[in-house]
Amino acid sequence: MSKAGISFETVKDDLMTDDEFKEEYERLRPEYEAIQRIITSEKERTLAQTEFPEMERMSEFQDFLQEQLMDEDFRREYKSIQPELDVIRANTEAKDIGQVTS
Repeated sequence: MSKAGISFETVKDDLMTDDEFKEEYERLRPEYEAIQRIITSEKERTLAQTEFPEMERMSEFQDFLQEQLMDEDFRREYKSIQPELDVIRANTEAKDIGQVTS
């Protein structure tokens, strides 16, 4: 699909024939490249959050769990159920390889 008018590349190529313009362009290039990397990175981060909202929820869960682990009562309760969790984890892993235990 073509657009009417002159393309940016055509204008840029024409301007780059001017030594003063070219010198200033090259002087500013690193700054604009850094800005472009920031913009691209932000777009990718935003895209990842919209494509994978579960990652945001996982992050929230990790924050919640971290807060809970700081709580003495929670740690005691967690330690009391840890043996059951170990059995569940072992059975899940065994099921994955076809060796479920009773």
